[in-house]
Amino acid sequence: MAKRTHFVAVGACAIDTILTVPFFPSQDSKLRATSLTKRRGGNGPNTLEVLQQLVQYEAVRHDRRRASTSPLPPTQALSVPTLSLIAPLPAKDSLSVQFMKSSFDLMPVSTRHIAEHSGETVITTPGPEIDFSHCLHREEHLEPVSSYIISDSSTSSRTIVNYNALQEMTYLEFTKITDSILQSSLDGLSPEPNVEEVQFWFHFEGRIPDVTLQCVKHLRSVVEQAQRRNVDLRISVELEKPGREGLQELAEQADVVFYSRSWAEHEGYNSAEECIRQQAQRLKTSTANIPDRILICTWGASGACATIARSSDVIHSPAYKEPAKQIVDTTGAGDTFIAGMLFAFLYPDRTVTSHLSESLRGEPPEAKFETVQWSLKQKLGFANELAGRKILQDGFGGLGKAVEQLVTRLDNREEI
Repeated sequence: MAKRTHFVAVGACAIDTILTVPFFPSQDSKLRATSLTKRRGGNGPNTLEVLQQLVQYEAVRHDRRRASTSPLPPTQALSVPTLSLIAPLPAKDSLSVQFMKSSFDLMPVSTRHIAEHSGETVITTPGPEIDFSHCLHREEHLEPVSSYIISDSSTSSRTIVNYNALQEMTYLEFTKITDSILQSSLDGLSPEPNVEEVQFWFHFEGRIPDVTLQCVKHLRSVVEQAQRRNVDLRISVELEKPGREGLQELAEQADVVFYSRSWAEHEGYNSAEECIRQQAQRLKTSTANIPDRILICTWGASGACATIARSSDVIHSPAYKEPAKQIVDTTGAGDTFIAGMLFAFLYPDRTVTSHLSESLRGEPPEAKFETVQWSLKQKLGFANELAGRKILQDGFGGLGKAVEQLVTRLDNREEI
C-alpha cells in the first residue's frame, strides 16, 4: 500500500549569534571572543534541518540498493515525506528570511556511478526542500526572533539571551493554514481502505501551550470528521521550558512526548527514568484515547529513557561518547536527538535485502526483500548517537552522512 507522509514542524525560527569565549565573563568586565558564528536557529527548524539530511540519505541508500539489484517491487518503493514549517517570520522580502531559507539548502548527494557507453555518469539524489509557504509573515517587522549565545570553552556550557518582537501564532491563523494542508491531501484520496495511506505528523515545540492545545485538538477533530480509515495523524510535543503553564495538559494530547532535563528537574524529578515512570502513571488518567503513547526523556551525559505509556518497561540508552574527542558545540543537541527519533518513527517499516540470487544473461541479480522494524531501544540508541556526534562538531552539517553506517547496522538487526 502506497503511503504519503506530510511532516510539519510548528514553532519559532530564529537567527542565532554565537560568541565563543575562553571563559564566562564576570559582571562589568570586558572579554574578547575567540569566534563569532551566525546561523539560523529555533528548536523546530533545527530539527527540520537534521531530519532533512536523514531523509536525503535514506533516499541515497534506497537508490544504491535499487541500482545493485533488480527493480524493487512497488510495495517496497521509498516514500519521501514532505517537510514543512509553520512559524512567525519577519517580512517576506527581508534579508533575515532570505538567510533562513538559504540555511536549508542541501547540495545533491552523489549516490552511485554508472558506466555507460558515453562514459561515466554521476547520478545524484537531491535533498527534500523545506516548505516555507505556510509561515506567517509579520510584514511590519524586519528583525527575526534572535538568540545571543555565549559559549564557554572552559566548561562547554552555553548561556542564551533571547529577543522576540514578533507576534506569536494565533489559533485562528493555525487552523486556516492546517485546514488547507489537510484538505489538499484529503481531496484526492480514495475513501476506500488499503488503497493509499496518508500520514500527517505535526511536531510542536511546546510554545504558548494554551494555543497549542487548541491547535492539537483541532487537528484531531478534522481528521476524525474526515471518517477515513486510511488517514493517520500523529502529534509530538516537546516539553522543554520549565515553569510554562499548560505543558502537562498538552502532553496528555500527544502521541509522542519529549521531556527535557530542565523541565523534568523543575517538576521535581531526579532522573530521566523517574520522569517518564511518573509521567506514564499520570497520563493513564488522561481523557485522550492514545493507547500507544511514547514518552522520552533526555538527561545529557546520562543518556535517555523511553517507554510506551501503557507498558511498565522503561528502556535506557547511554549517551554516545568518543573519549578521544572534545565537545565542540552543544547548541541544538536536543533538537538533533528529536530529529533522530522522528526519523525512526517516520520510517517504521524498513526494506532490507535478505537474499540475492544469480540471474541470466548478465542482468542484475534478483533480490528478495524483507521488512524489518527498529525496536524502541534501537531508535533511542540511534537518536543518542546522532546527538552525540552533533556536539563533537560545529553546527549540523554532515550529520546525515555521519550515521549512514549506523543505519545499516540497525537494519541488519545489530544492537548498539
